[in-house]
Amino acid sequence: MNFGKIKNNRTMACMAALLVGLASASAAWADVIGDCSLTGYTFMGGGSAYTSTPDGPANQRDYFTASSLNWDYNGTNMWGYAWVKFDNLTVSPVAGAHLTFEIFGIGAMGDATPPSEETPAILTVYDPGVIDVADLGGSSNLRSTLRDNLDAAGIVIDTLTMSAGGAYSIDITDLYSAWLADPDSNHGLVFVAPDDGDASRYVGFGSDAGDAPYISSVSASASDLLAGDANRDGVVSAGDYSSVQANFGATGEPGIMGDANGDGVVSAGDYSSVQANFGNTSSAVIPEPATMLLVSVGALSLLIRRKRKG
Repeated sequence: MNFGKIKNNRTMACMAALLVGLASASAAWADVIGDCSLTGYTFMGGGSAYTSTPDGPANQRDYFTASSLNWDYNGTNMWGYAWVKFDNLTVSPVAGAHLTFEIFGIGAMGDATPPSEETPAILTVYDPGVIDVADLGGSSNLRSTLRDNLDAAGIVIDTLTMSAGGAYSIDITDLYSAWLADPDSNHGLVFVAPDDGDASRYVGFGSDAGDAPYISSVSASASDLLAGDANRDGVVSAGDYSSVQANFGATGEPGIMGDANGDGVVSAGDYSSVQANFGNTSSAVIPEPATMLLVSVGALSLLIRRKRKG
């Protein structure tokens, strides 16, 4: 989904996350729950890396380039990718977590053009697994290892096809919940462009105002949790059994993903909670998706109008 030119305005980006996460309409409020602490990218075979941090030079984080894991150039694989690391994560349960970032254009740096219907920007977002992306800038061997891991059996979070520039959001709720459950997790994501298609081999993202990608959410307090609702969608259904299974053994704040009974531990008791409450729905009145969309678009329009007047 393209939310248009939403630049350097977290309030508006959080509204965009609401549009993406209509299934979380019963949750309480929007918030920013993950700040970018490091970005970087490598290309042309991973020989060099370019990293930046929040306290770096002005506009250091303007532009990050995601490229292909496989690009044969005269018999040499000129692979590359980009990475982002987050800190200052919330410690509260979340009903939905969304990564928000902005697309600049496609093509090599200095020759990038805005994406379009004919030549869209395509990005695949990966979980880097056990490799901490904070270490990639100083080790070409580690960059090569991660490239091989992603190419062989990379954990894909989402793939987006974007036909215009602007801000985009993707749902990373399960991954974010796993980060909260494991204090040793590295909180990193990797961005990769497709192997085929010259136009989209390089995809530039970030923000022209220097505001790096961040994570926004609709958070839920423990008192708002519906018994049996392990996946926090407001309905106790078969999907909650799957959420318990996927997060089995995780511990954390009450209401982490998979915690159907609200005790902060994903265990066999959560299966029982799903069974005992099967079919129940949240006591909050959840608008129909079409109604929620109209309300959210209206609110977003008001924000844009106020910004222009200011």
